[in-house]
Amino acid sequence: MSKPASVSPVTVVGSVVLDNKWFPVGSVRTKSADHPLWHVHRRHGGVGRNVAENLARLGVPVFFTGLSGWDAVAAEIEGRLTDTGVRLAVVRVPDGVGRFDVHLDHAGELVRSRICLPDAELLTWDAVSAALPDLGGAAVVAVETGSARRLFEALRFHTSRRGARLLGMPTQLVNLGPRWKLVRQVDILVLNQKEAALLTGLPRGDLSAARDQVRALLAGGPSTVVLTCGGLGAIAASAEDPEPVHYPAQRVTCVDDTGAGDALTAALVAGLVSGADLATSVRSGLDAARVTVGCPAGVCRRVGGR
Repeated sequence: MSKPASVSPVTVVGSVVLDNKWFPVGSVRTKSADHPLWHVHRRHGGVGRNVAENLARLGVPVFFTGLSGWDAVAAEIEGRLTDTGVRLAVVRVPDGVGRFDVHLDHAGELVRSRICLPDAELLTWDAVSAALPDLGGAAVVAVETGSARRLFEALRFHTSRRGARLLGMPTQLVNLGPRWKLVRQVDILVLNQKEAALLTGLPRGDLSAARDQVRALLAGGPSTVVLTCGGLGAIAASAEDPEPVHYPAQRVTCVDDTGAGDALTAALVAGLVSGADLATSVRSGLDAARVTVGCPAGVCRRVGGR
């Protein structure tokens, strides 16, 4: 991935999570039963955290704010972000680092998953604005839609006054619902087909179904919609060019698709804040996603070459 030569700063408001992937590696027999043996692969996660790290790897000045903790895991995650170039303004609370557990079967298919996050209401607008004195200079503010409602509304008011763009990253749709009244206020919406189905009520499927989802989302409020479609690539449209355009993905051997959407979001934003048009930015996002799915890490160090 090439880095933009001159870019405006970006602020990311999101979560810090420790991802745990559990893989079956055998079993042990006792007198009463067979008990499975597991291998766990731990890595840093959280949609906002992933996007912030990818932005820094792409050479974009980025600020990250979110909830974090005081323990060794929090220190490790924050240390990696700062080493990458992310400027942090975290609010520390008990159990501030979330946890996402995924259990897979021998074929690598999902068996069950569980996510535990701190109370989003603990991240307030007063805390964010006090911790980020440079928030006013951000060209784009990217926020998880699962953030506290009052914080989301304050960010919408702030970006509108400053002429910045608010980008929505759907999270917690199952637990909190689509929150469409909030989501429709964002300037840029980046999401996948499953998330689009929850927001629009339209089924996911082929490219024709994806185009229908994009049209419905664009009609609902966001001025730019980028819909990721896995191996099919992405579809994007804007208020200026409302007809959805398909951008095919390059074929690549998939090692792990975790974090591919976050990499796409980061590279898309990097392109937009460097002055690139939507088409160029979407193609950059697909390139970052291609690198990520070919890498076992949720945020691949090859994105941006850092």
